[in-house]
Amino acid sequence: MYFSLIFSFIFIVPVLVITWNLRKNISPYKTIFESIVIIAVLVIAVLLFAGSNGQSLGEQFMNMVKSIAEVLAGTEEFVTTAGIGELTYEERVTLIVSVYGMISSLLPSTVLIASTVMTYFLYMLMSKIYKKIGGHPAELIPLKYFRWPPNLMLGFLIIFLLSWLVGNAPIFAGTQIYTNVNLIFEFVVAVQGLAVVFLLFDAKKLPKIGAVVVGALGMLTGIGRMILFAVGAVDYILNLRARVTRR
Repeated sequence: MYFSLIFSFIFIVPVLVITWNLRKNISPYKTIFESIVIIAVLVIAVLLFAGSNGQSLGEQFMNMVKSIAEVLAGTEEFVTTAGIGELTYEERVTLIVSVYGMISSLLPSTVLIASTVMTYFLYMLMSKIYKKIGGHPAELIPLKYFRWPPNLMLGFLIIFLLSWLVGNAPIFAGTQIYTNVNLIFEFVVAVQGLAVVFLLFDAKKLPKIGAVVVGALGMLTGIGRMILFAVGAVDYILNLRARVTRR
């Protein structure tokens, strides 16, 4: 129930915030930020409420995972497909639980990233609808021109330091705070790399759908995100897009 509630926030909150802010002609970036903050606060509230019932949400999730793992470990089709047939039943259960445990530990960053992406695309869609019915919404700049502010790296350096200090405190042991921050940082820089991809496709007069496909594959695969991260970092430091547009 709690996980369904958390992921329902990712869709419901942006719709409400965007609807309210479109009528007031508020900056789309402020709208996206407000949506993310509200979702984060609601998720924290759910986590606290779940924990106040005697068992943390993480413990409830892992108990559920263990039950699922015990079923999967005894399912021949899954075992064969996953290539873990040579392991004992107990080893299979342990492996499956460990994989899902990592997914559980990355829930905070996953929710924030999903909230950002969902709010961005919902704003694009809803602002177009609002414009068609006679409204005058504040518009997002095209992704190909998007650039993070110059002080981004300093801000993330401070966040990395704080996450490392907090993550090493006994009370937060095993919370994977640093890993979550690192995943968010990778996503943030990869977004700028995605902007470079869109600019290149535009400069070469290639179909925009190609940039969408390349971007989607990049964001959804590990090697793709690494490439987008590298491109985004180079663009952030050396202003790669300025060199492209001058040609």
